Amino acid sequence: FYTYFYSLINEENMRKLFVTLLLFGLAFSSCNSQKNEKNAQQYSKNTPAIVKIELSERTRGHSRSISVTPEMTKITVNRQENNSRQDKELWDKITAETQKIDVKNIASFPAPSEKRRVDAALASWIVITTKNETYSSVSFDSGNPPLELKALYKILSAQFSSNEKE
Repeated sequence: FYTYFYSLINEENMRKLFVTLLLFGLAFSSCNSQKNEKNAQQYSKNTPAIVKIELSERTRGHSRSISVTPEMTKITVNRQENNSRQDKELWDKITAETQKIDVKNIASFPAPSEKRRVDAALASWIVITTKNETYSSVSFDSGNPPLELKALYKILSAQFSSNEKE
């Protein structure tokens, strides 16, 4: 058995095996890279370029909103505006989080609670504006957004706190 196995492993057979494995590996990696490229193109087609993101929260007697563009952040609390130049890091964080969301379907994300209907919570919603369209979420309770919008909501609502410190 050993002599038969050893006779198969000669220099010429090893070269053939090496070339075969190399070609197989290249073909496999080429297929994977084409698949990844196709997925990336499809993902970028499904995620339009964002030009503005807004979070609005309202109830009787109180309202606050934040509007974020690549150039500026505008925070309004009870009609008092505070405009500031956009922090690139914040915009990058917001757009990265937005790209994880199926923007075209945000109106179908269900609100997990209904306290806003009896004024027990601020009624909130997120509006995402692209170059061609505007997408608006359903109304949800402040602090309790649809699961798909939770991370984006946390980033945006944190700006209200940082605005109060200034």
